[in-house]
Amino acid sequence: MRRLVSTPGLRPFLSNSAPHQLQATWHAACNSTSSRIGDQSYCSSSAPASSDTDSLILSSSEASNSTWSDGRPKLLLRDFIHNSLYHPTKGFFNNSTPVVGHLHNPINYWGIYCKMEYQKVVGQHYKDLEVSFLTPAELFSPWYGSIMARHIFEHRKHNLLKEGEELNIHEIGGGNGTLARDMLDWIRDNRPVEYEKTTYTCIEISSRLAAQQYETVVTQGGHKNRFRMVRGNAWDPATWGPRDYAHSHIIMMEVLDNLPHDRVVRSKPSEPWQQTVVVPKEGRSMEDGPWEEKLEPLSDPLIQRCIDTVYSPQTLEDKMDTRLNKLLDFLLANDSVQDSKEEIVFVPTASLAFLDVLHNVRPNHSLIAADFDKLPHVQVPGTNAPLIAEKVGGENIDHPTIYVPWGKADIFFPTDFDALGRMYSKSAVEQWGEDTGKILTDHYVQNVHKISR
Repeated sequence: MRRLVSTPGLRPFLSNSAPHQLQATWHAACNSTSSRIGDQSYCSSSAPASSDTDSLILSSSEASNSTWSDGRPKLLLRDFIHNSLYHPTKGFFNNSTPVVGHLHNPINYWGIYCKMEYQKVVGQHYKDLEVSFLTPAELFSPWYGSIMARHIFEHRKHNLLKEGEELNIHEIGGGNGTLARDMLDWIRDNRPVEYEKTTYTCIEISSRLAAQQYETVVTQGGHKNRFRMVRGNAWDPATWGPRDYAHSHIIMMEVLDNLPHDRVVRSKPSEPWQQTVVVPKEGRSMEDGPWEEKLEPLSDPLIQRCIDTVYSPQTLEDKMDTRLNKLLDFLLANDSVQDSKEEIVFVPTASLAFLDVLHNVRPNHSLIAADFDKLPHVQVPGTNAPLIAEKVGGENIDHPTIYVPWGKADIFFPTDFDALGRMYSKSAVEQWGEDTGKILTDHYVQNVHKISR
């Protein structure tokens, strides 16, 4: 459920990676409004398979495949969120009602004179389409895709020195396929020779969206020979196939926000972290709920790695910002999250798992990712807490808990891009050695300083 507002929270992250030289080039804020990630059906120039083989469990950790002390099944929070969003029959992105809007005709921006009029036009589209959100690729089609394609070609020419070589693009979670179609349209019209050397692959976990992508890119766009569809999880190595050292451009537009997180809690800094697990209430099933939230000693290795990489205690400045925001909420009569005596942190475990897979299966890549770094009206307590939003009768309804029925609401998180850079570097080091991680970290910090000045 994306807000019907333009927010400076949507930020891009770009990086280059190779087995012996990685570089995170820059990230910077930009204005935009609010796609999806990547069962294992593989389709090449053919409609995506309709069978669903998604597992109830996303992770393979012992904590996920065990039971609570009284025998009830339990899931780590990331597995619960995964099923709420991506379950083949109950998941939010596999609902019978489309959640990602698709504009049949581009918006005529020549006739829009101000921000207020723009919001009115977009609001009317939301009302007419009755969807949860429209992505920037939809709202700014075809210009969004054209800019992305042109950036890739400029980057290949001036930074990668790969002009004229084969072009491999992998988009994770392609929404309705609008971005893929617009990028391929631009390449065909402006780089016809390179177009014949282009392979554009969408990795999509939702069968509904995979079918829509094929319809948009192949049936409507006419890019059959340049487009491939892979149905599966992007953080499953089997989805990608064998390791490939050929250079690839990886695109993740508004995907990080819907990657599942885990939740850790501790009563005070001197106490050890506890991990959150979810169990159904007595006599109820895991799929249908309702559920209870339980804490247990931290034992999941992925959660531990993520905490070690991204966690840092709040600075005095952070604490002052929090207090100021609470004061503003009080003065403006806004809803605010109640203070908790415990320290609660949501950690992006699925993002780290994806980066591990990416560095392993496509070690020579350039990564472009854009997402929100801040979300409004969050009611769930905790650092990096998600927004749980549902559309009812055309109105946005925010929930104060993650534990709503699977598929009922969108669950999305803000992205800490500094933490993302640390995870990217950490994953690279573990895959390819200390020298690689040092190169990446030095370049990332250097270029962030350039942007901040």
